Amino acid sequence: MKDPIASAFSKILYYFLPVFFATLTFFISFEMREFPWLWWGFILLLFLGSYLLDKGKILGIIPGVLLGIYVILDDFKPPRVGPSVAWIGIVLIIYYVICGICVFIKNRKEAKNI
Repeated sequence: MKDPIASAFSKILYYFLPVFFATLTFFISFEMREFPWLWWGFILLLFLGSYLLDKGKILGIIPGVLLGIYVILDDFKPPRVGPSVAWIGIVLIIYYVICGICVFIKNRKEAKNI
């Protein structure tokens, strides 16, 4: 039998970061009065990864890790203006790897119970 509290916690864990970035992007784009298509595409990829993680697929970490690598590499492009944002990419990578480990452990426990 599935534990409803654990299920709700895992949904919060997997969907927290995409919802946070979507809210942040919405308010920033509303303030700037333009629509950042590229970032909304990245957010959709994060939602896809979260959906895959929620369904028990470890491959759901790929969109988050790729976005983290993109943010880190984009920070080191030559005309860099402003503070460094490479730490955001590092946080993304660590977050999605931890989510992948949680899914792996959950899948392993379910396999042992069968």
